[in-house]
Amino acid sequence: MERKRILIFPAGTEIAFEIFNALKFSKFVEIFGGTSADDHSEFVYKNLIRNFPYVDSPDFVEYLNNVIEEYKIDAVYPAHDNASVVFSENMEKINATVIISESKTTAICRSKKDTYTFFQGESFIPEFYETADDVPKFPVFVKPSVGQGSKGARKIDSIEELKNILKNEPSLVISEYLPGMEYTVDCFTDRYGNLRIAKLRDRSRIRLGISVRSKLLDTDKEVLSIANTINSKLCFRGAWFFQLKKNNYNKYKLMEISPRIPGTMGLSRNCGINFPMLTLFDFWDMIFRLLIMVVIRYWIELIIMRIS
Repeated sequence: MERKRILIFPAGTEIAFEIFNALKFSKFVEIFGGTSADDHSEFVYKNLIRNFPYVDSPDFVEYLNNVIEEYKIDAVYPAHDNASVVFSENMEKINATVIISESKTTAICRSKKDTYTFFQGESFIPEFYETADDVPKFPVFVKPSVGQGSKGARKIDSIEELKNILKNEPSLVISEYLPGMEYTVDCFTDRYGNLRIAKLRDRSRIRLGISVRSKLLDTDKEVLSIANTINSKLCFRGAWFFQLKKNNYNKYKLMEISPRIPGTMGLSRNCGINFPMLTLFDFWDMIFRLLIMVVIRYWIELIIMRIS
């Protein structure tokens, strides 16, 4: 198979570095990075394309298509939540394969309020409130509806404190306070909509919204049920993840969903599941062929062992 050229954008996020590390030794791809800013990507990528407009610029797609043509890019891999939405919304206009789920799914996942509303009535959705006066008891938790990295998220202990904060930030999502352990579930959905992988891991230590200490756990029935429900109601393709936290009654409650690679998915990769590469194989319709190759190799090794 001829090596395909992959553009990761933006190239300087922790998500981008995980995608890069997952693909850098593959004989199937040649990696390019795209960046709008001076950041650590200049020390990582051999092929770095600078001076991209920001993803929300009106000329971004045109610039991207020029880069795709000049560098003969086969696929683009968004590596930020905002980039995921823009790439998904403009999938038909981008002249390369876009490695992301469809636009309705990315839009719902980008907004925590839309996510909670979309899944309202499911047992894993935390209690959330429209106004401060709707809150029956404190503490509660507030966070921006659109955001990442835990920016603006905080515990609120009184109605006076809540009302003061909402004066300046009226769009904050108000939800029940979840005091329990926090988890991430790394998932993979194939092109037919089948959930193939759901791996639970804890978030023992978190820095800037990214888990910097984590370990894989057994995925229990409750978590798997949540994963299947989310997967059945949204349209994912490839790798995605969701985050859970336990409430006072030791029940899992949903914090957020994202249709992209998380920064700590490297834990699964080092334990044998390369989600970024697996996602590319699915988009290239290679999964079935790879499985056949694995089966053939297994039987060849088994025959050799018996002969010897």
